[in-house]
Amino acid sequence: MLSRREFLKDTVQGGLALGCTLYLPKYLFKNQSGYKIEMVIPPQFDMAVPFSEGLAEVQIGEKWGYINRTGKIVIEPQFNITYPFSEGLARVNINTRNDDYPMNYFGYISKSGEFVVRPELDSAGNFSDGLANVKFWHWENSGYINKAGNVAIEPQFFDAERFSDGLAKVNNFFEGKGYYIDKTGKRAIGTDFQFLWGFREGLGCVSIDRKWGFIDKSGKMVIQPQFSWPAEFCEGMARACVGDKIGYIDRKGQMVIEPQFERGHGFSEGLAAVQTHSRWGFVDRTGIMRIAPQFDSTCGFQEGFAAVMVDGKAGFIDHDGKIIVAPHFDYASNFSQGFAPVRIGNKWGYIGKV
Repeated sequence: MLSRREFLKDTVQGGLALGCTLYLPKYLFKNQSGYKIEMVIPPQFDMAVPFSEGLAEVQIGEKWGYINRTGKIVIEPQFNITYPFSEGLARVNINTRNDDYPMNYFGYISKSGEFVVRPELDSAGNFSDGLANVKFWHWENSGYINKAGNVAIEPQFFDAERFSDGLAKVNNFFEGKGYYIDKTGKRAIGTDFQFLWGFREGLGCVSIDRKWGFIDKSGKMVIQPQFSWPAEFCEGMARACVGDKIGYIDRKGQMVIEPQFERGHGFSEGLAAVQTHSRWGFVDRTGIMRIAPQFDSTCGFQEGFAAVMVDGKAGFIDHDGKIIVAPHFDYASNFSQGFAPVRIGNKWGYIGKV
């Protein structure tokens, strides 16, 4: 697989068994056209997550901060909890008083690390469609704010979730059921459902009498409740759980792939990860097994590759099932914006496309 026998010596503190030094190929993958994947940010963090909007969250010691694509820390580790940037802002949790009397609240920061919304929230969600679901410390209920931190939808919900497809799922404790609101806070779809998920690709998954089906944005039931577990549409297909088996339906509710799998993920880049006989493989939209079940686990494809676990080590495959990056790593996440976080021993770094 390797075109050059060059190696990078990289000692991992507290890392691999026997305290050994790990030797990784300089180029984890290189094709004939010169396209390469290599370790671009060496393992040095206590934890790392995928990039979002050009920045990635990393943990050093007990605190979290953000790095840029060169691996440089651009927002110092100072937060108890961080989340990816969404629409230019990231929600973070920080101690707002001294160590003797810590008060941990959420706020929102810009990419400069400055607080745009002060840390005075008991709970907070990512921004979506310009709004974020929040609960201030002095509120009894949840509502929504805009990016300036001003209240856009008054706190009136026992629980509120992010907007998707222009609608948000909320719950009123006294009514005992959930419903959907629009961006003005008006009730868009009523309270006939026991449970509900957010909208995706124009359809929302709802429950009646412990069975799940799908409604459109007018509230019309377009796929009758009949499934054992909720799901969402991805690339025009949704998981369908019948009994204890997983299949896939299209937007008309037709069972395109018969229930036969132990577990399954949503479609991504034309393939869905499915588990059979405790091994994971990939099916296409017609149900043909394109990559035979052989992996311990996987999350599915992103940016042309899928992270897979083989005998306790993580690597990456392409759409043909070919091993592109051999299983060198103790853990790996999928690619995002050209980078994938990987763990060697107890330290995290990033491989990237160069």
